[in-house]
Amino acid sequence: DGVINSNRHILQINQIMDCIKKCDSLAEIPKLLLMQACRGSNTPLSASEYKTDSVLDKIPAEADLLRFFATVEGYVAYRSDSMGSLFIQSLCECVEKHDREDILSIFTRVNDKVSNIKGLVQMSKLDMT
Repeated sequence: DGVINSNRHILQINQIMDCIKKCDSLAEIPKLLLMQACRGSNTPLSASEYKTDSVLDKIPAEADLLRFFATVEGYVAYRSDSMGSLFIQSLCECVEKHDREDILSIFTRVNDKVSNIKGLVQMSKLDMT
């Protein structure tokens, strides 16, 4: 799943996930991973996502993890040189304004805010296990 450029280092998201999976002290503890990065170079006209259902015999290593990406896989994430990331700006505004709400409600507000920025098409992505 894409790469993250951070401090001029290229890091696969899978590498981050592997570190989380290997850390026994994080088992059965909710984890939150915010990803502010492009996930490709496509500019969206529309996006959809399909999920599959499966039956698990045990709790997967990825359990209790919430990941919030600035954009869906394959698309750019916008930022302003003067104002910074639209995703992070929206996240901060929603946390400050709705600090008494649960995290999923706040993230839903962020998703709505990011997807309705005038003149731009960007959709943040939230997934959880």
